[in-house]
Amino acid sequence: PLLPVFDAFVIGEGEEVIVEMLELMKRWKGAERERKLKGLNEIQGVWVPQLGRKRVERRWVEELNEKNHPVKQIVPNIEVIHDRFTIEVSRGCTRGCRFCQAGYIYRPVRERSIQEIIDIASEGLQFTGWDELSLLSFSLSDHTGFPDFIIGLKESFPDISISLSSIRGDAISDEIAEVMGRGRKTTITIAPEAGTERLRNIINKDIKDDDIFRSLEIANRYGWNHMKLYFMVGLPGETEEDVIGISRLLNRISGRIKYLNVRISPFVPRPFTPFEYTPQEGIEDLKRKKSFIFKNLKARNVNVKFRSPEVAFIEGILTRGDEAVFHLIEKAWRKGLTHQAWGEHFDFTEWERIVEETGIDVARIIEGGSRHWDNIDCGVGEKYLRVEMKKAERGIITPDCITGCTGCLACPGDPEVYRKAGEYVSVRVKKKKEKMLYRITYRKKSPFYSHMDCIRAVVRGIRRSGVKPVMTEGYNPRPRMHFSPALPLDFTSEEEFLYIHVYGDIKKIPVPDFIEIRNIEEAEKVVSYPYAVYGLTVDNFDEDRLKQVEDVCIINSKDGYIEVVVPSNRSVKRLFEKINIRIIQGRRIGWRREP
Repeated sequence: PLLPVFDAFVIGEGEEVIVEMLELMKRWKGAERERKLKGLNEIQGVWVPQLGRKRVERRWVEELNEKNHPVKQIVPNIEVIHDRFTIEVSRGCTRGCRFCQAGYIYRPVRERSIQEIIDIASEGLQFTGWDELSLLSFSLSDHTGFPDFIIGLKESFPDISISLSSIRGDAISDEIAEVMGRGRKTTITIAPEAGTERLRNIINKDIKDDDIFRSLEIANRYGWNHMKLYFMVGLPGETEEDVIGISRLLNRISGRIKYLNVRISPFVPRPFTPFEYTPQEGIEDLKRKKSFIFKNLKARNVNVKFRSPEVAFIEGILTRGDEAVFHLIEKAWRKGLTHQAWGEHFDFTEWERIVEETGIDVARIIEGGSRHWDNIDCGVGEKYLRVEMKKAERGIITPDCITGCTGCLACPGDPEVYRKAGEYVSVRVKKKKEKMLYRITYRKKSPFYSHMDCIRAVVRGIRRSGVKPVMTEGYNPRPRMHFSPALPLDFTSEEEFLYIHVYGDIKKIPVPDFIEIRNIEEAEKVVSYPYAVYGLTVDNFDEDRLKQVEDVCIINSKDGYIEVVVPSNRSVKRLFEKINIRIIQGRRIGWRREP
């Protein structure tokens, strides 16, 4: 659908081809545009559509080099969803789930060695100061170094929480649960995809219900009480019994774990998979299946999110549509339909109107359409995809290709060549230095960052300086620290403080620009301050009204600017709101032991 927009497309993986493209553009700087496009079109894996249709062979990286992994990752000043350092431990998958496009186009599987994973983690955590590590892989438990690299990371970074991507229901063992249970607990994520074993056979997801319950039992034994499950509806060969099977499975699981989050998505067929020609389920049928699931769901501790069937319908058009669909995209953009992945912005009625105006045959696309992407070689042979579709119709499982080649043609040779986990030799953890207590005083220069944004920034800075915080005990260890009472979001401050227990000496703390470190000193004990001093610019100031507030003491007042002393456990904004005095600008000046 985007052929009319872009000058060139890269088919495949970009680590190496992007360098070749940049070198060409540098070499031909100042040359005519047509010459540059012809040069790009001659690079393997690059297609310039305006120069005509050609056979494009994907680019793929034979080895995941340590130098290609981004270590100096951007650290946001505010809290974000994926607030952690991420490592791609492997690429590709051998399982062959028939609905999964990524599982086919990223073959063969390539792994980082255990030592590479630990080295990248060491450098990345040192640079960013993050206290959580995320391991990224299509099937983490299939890495030949699993769970040894988990053990290695835990031994090397005992204070760091490790977040695992989705793992197979049959992969959790006592050894893995025990190692992961040493730090802060994260959610265990399993993707059964279908509610019955019969349907899992059709989609080649060889997971039994018993595997899920065995993993759940092990996780419970080691202190986990959060689980996340992923399912799909509208899969090929699905029956009403399969849909109700999702509810039955959730009812059984819910009684064995405290918190259960479930994400159910309508199935959208994708190119380069055995299901690429499969018709997509209609909106009304998906809504009916949604009602079946909720009607048969009896558990109360299950939080189910069902992805919009209307959103999936539009996604299906964009996924398998041809160049004509670009007119649909352009018209939607011109009508202001942006951020459509956000539910509050999605307007299906307007999409229906645009489809009617453009006259695009969306029914043909949703029903399967034609294979207009056949000039792109993703590595897996088309004949292999057809054979897999026949197996799906008969409910036959294709074994994991790690047990033997299945003939997909993606591997140019022995697939074992790309597996290089190596052996893990247990490290001797360095003896921790003496525990010390520090008092850190800092200034908050910007009103647009929260109190916790400041605390996180300072603690990350301490980690970046090479000093390790002392952690609390229990299931969710955190740095042992005591900080000044929370400051309102739109206030600045001249003096905030943080007491933190660490191993070693703190000399310098690198922090973002919105914070200024004023002082770093050793402390014998934590000192609290019962009163805080504020400098406030206010509207409609009335000193008589303010004097009526028992907890506020005025120490200075002039032309709408006042300085007051307030108990540190009270909210200055709420105190002023009660007497209808509006704070225009606020700043915490300091602290007092007496009012």
